[in-house]
Amino acid sequence: MGKALTSQDIPANIWRKSPKSSAAIKLSETSVAMIGGPDHALVTDEHFGNIIKGPVSMTATPQQIRISGFWTLNPFLTSMIPSTIITPMPTLIFNPPLGGIEALRQAVRDLTSLIV
Repeated sequence: MGKALTSQDIPANIWRKSPKSSAAIKLSETSVAMIGGPDHALVTDEHFGNIIKGPVSMTATPQQIRISGFWTLNPFLTSMIPSTIITPMPTLIFNPPLGGIEALRQAVRDLTSLIV
C-alpha cells in the first residue's frame, strides 16, 4: 500500500505575470500568499495565521474597524478629548454585528424551504 500524500508532497501553485516578475500569487494546501515584492506580502497560513509584511494603510472610520467581531473603536478617540480619571473614556465599545442577523435568518429560511 502506498504512502499517504501530505501537504509537503504536493507542490504549491505559483502564478506570475512574467517569469522575472517579483509579484506573485502562491497557493498551497494550507496557505495562500499575495506577494507584491521582496518587502510586501499578505499571507494566510493554517499554522501561523494572517501575516502582513510591509506598510499598512486602512481607509475606514473608527466605527468600521472591528476587534474580535464584537468591539468597535470609540468614535470619541478622534475628537482628541483625553481620557482621565475624572472623564474616563473607553477605547473599545461593545457593538455586536446585529445587521447580519436578518440576512442569516433569510438564508436559513431559504435552506429550510428546500428541505421541506
